[in-house]
Amino acid sequence: MDDTPRSIPREDYTVGWICALPTESIAAQAMLDERHEALPNLQHDDNTYTLGRIAKHNVAIACLPKNQIGTTSAATVATTMRISFPSIRFGLMVGIGGGVPSKKNDIRLGDIVISTPTGTKTGVVQYDFGKTEKAGEFRRTGALGKPPAELLGAVAHLETKYGLEQQLSEHISNGFRKWFPNWATRYAYQGAGCDRLFEAGDNHLESDDENCQQCSGYKVVDRLPRGDSLPIVHYGNIASGNQVMKHGLSRDRLSKQEDIICFEMEAAGLMDNFQCLVIRGICDYADSHKNKRWQPYAAATAAAYAREILLTVAPKVVQGMAPIWNNRHWLVPRPVNPFFTGQKTLLKMLRETICDNLHQEVHHKQRRFVIIGIGGAGKSEVCLKFAEANRDRFWAIFWVDASSEASLERNFIDIAIECGLQERSLNAGKRWLENTEHTWLLIVDNADDRKIDYSKYLPSGNRGNILMTTRNPECSIHCTVGQELLEKLDVDDAEKLLLKASGIDESQWDVRKPAAANIVQLLGRHALAITQAGAFVRKGLCTLEEYPHEFQHQRQRLLRFCPDQSRSTYGGVYTTFEVSAQVLEKSSDPQAIDALELLRILAFVHFDRVPILIFRKAWTYAQTIPSNEENGLQEDVTFLSHWHVSRLPGFMRSLNSGELDIISLREAVRTLASFSIISINETDDISMHPLVHAWAKDRLDQSDQTMACMSSEVSI
Repeated sequence: MDDTPRSIPREDYTVGWICALPTESIAAQAMLDERHEALPNLQHDDNTYTLGRIAKHNVAIACLPKNQIGTTSAATVATTMRISFPSIRFGLMVGIGGGVPSKKNDIRLGDIVISTPTGTKTGVVQYDFGKTEKAGEFRRTGALGKPPAELLGAVAHLETKYGLEQQLSEHISNGFRKWFPNWATRYAYQGAGCDRLFEAGDNHLESDDENCQQCSGYKVVDRLPRGDSLPIVHYGNIASGNQVMKHGLSRDRLSKQEDIICFEMEAAGLMDNFQCLVIRGICDYADSHKNKRWQPYAAATAAAYAREILLTVAPKVVQGMAPIWNNRHWLVPRPVNPFFTGQKTLLKMLRETICDNLHQEVHHKQRRFVIIGIGGAGKSEVCLKFAEANRDRFWAIFWVDASSEASLERNFIDIAIECGLQERSLNAGKRWLENTEHTWLLIVDNADDRKIDYSKYLPSGNRGNILMTTRNPECSIHCTVGQELLEKLDVDDAEKLLLKASGIDESQWDVRKPAAANIVQLLGRHALAITQAGAFVRKGLCTLEEYPHEFQHQRQRLLRFCPDQSRSTYGGVYTTFEVSAQVLEKSSDPQAIDALELLRILAFVHFDRVPILIFRKAWTYAQTIPSNEENGLQEDVTFLSHWHVSRLPGFMRSLNSGELDIISLREAVRTLASFSIISINETDDISMHPLVHAWAKDRLDQSDQTMACMSSEVSI
């Protein structure tokens, strides 16, 4: 018989088993039915793997680096593992822990604790993560993810299995007899006489007295003996943190507060991004009387239970689970700006509306969310941040540039190529999205062109998720789960963004915050303008304190500035706004011509809450000019003349009936609003962002400014 380990493709491994200590890794290897040949590590993967099979499940086992235990190290190992083995469906965090014995839970050394949700707890509690409030009271914040439902189902089944304890003991003896016969005694039960529980307030006396020979026997808790040496399984919450719990009174206090029955140091680093079940063999009582004698046996009992889980879960069930490393396709043009700050409310809204119940089998509707806002408000950056933060939730994330029909077609062809389709066309890419069972996110960025019917480019059906950014509020018609208007950053976020972008050391933020506050107010809390102001300061062209003065004297120069690195798609702030104006200038539509004329007038009135009614009043008054002239009043400067009337904007034209063409006026208003150049308030008046208002004036040459100023004066 050939005992040479066979080689299995990395894509065939569906279970990730993580250990913190070499002792735990040995116990894990003893549970294998078959060993597999090692695979070469991928780039940037420093883990060492033991590969093998338990029942019909291929398992990858990894151990944390020596002397690098804790939540951070566990998270690093798990993240690398899921990349190297992209088909892993769930994880098992298996090893030793400190038990919390009580009247309710008669936990003994060698027993097993399984992370099981209870009440509002999820099975793992990160007890050292929170904040200190008034009177020095520490309050834990946040909650970690639950184990996969499929594993909790297996746990429930094993809880009712008669003879489970005997079966676990046989897994240990058989496994070590097969793989590590010389270590079988070391990993065996250590005897009830070596299992002593001291009162919570009793502290270990001598640091070099590993067997507690010097500790007072009077402080040992009297417990009824068990009828056998088989391990018992307990179910409940496991406390996880970056410090070893070795104080009896603290153990009992936290146990009472958080309903905890075990302490360990790795699981909190896994639960949110590496769906797993935590299995702990009890090697001590989380007090000062710690010793390593029980660690091998405790590691073995935990590993035996993990094996029993894999014997219980059917391979068909595992194959039906989504891989932990869910993202296979990533077509996103660039990383998020390194200075990205804030937008927590919007990002939370996106998670709740798009990501909740993402893998449900019934597709009720396609989820579409639309983000609307002026150029440079940070719409694309929010999408980049959301995509990066939630990459693992989607089998595929695709990004299409919707600024033109040509770019849309090109990007859908890219999708077809990425997915390996023989037909490389826009329709092929769309059809794939419409029919695939996988979860996907399509980001439709810069859907700003009023002439494009974007519904033609959105995959049909009820599958998938679409995130659209646009300057055109009319695109909100495409949303099915929500929309958000993105205008200004919150004050605190705007100041923090500026300080980060300026390269100012965080220790100096409190001192420099007043200067930052002045700038963000000056820039109307506009994300791109703030980022580029920070780049201007970072480059040493001025200080934070000098920027407001330079802005007053060289506004155009500063707002046209573009950093060398991490540039916006369109460049400077003014360039971002100018994209919309150029679209209007290239159009021969009357609405576009009227919109540009309206923009010139708005540049010379206040930027906030300009009543549309003023144009109607101006037109009505202009109709009285002939009668004024007939009465010889044309020389009176308190009256408008025919010359003034000729300077009224073209959108204030008359119909054949002699009435104001109010539709042309409103179309001009709506056209500017479709680019988010202006916003229309509920009170039927117009507002502009201060920077857009400044740009609208600065883009005109001197003669155009004179004419526009005159037209605005006549209009009001």
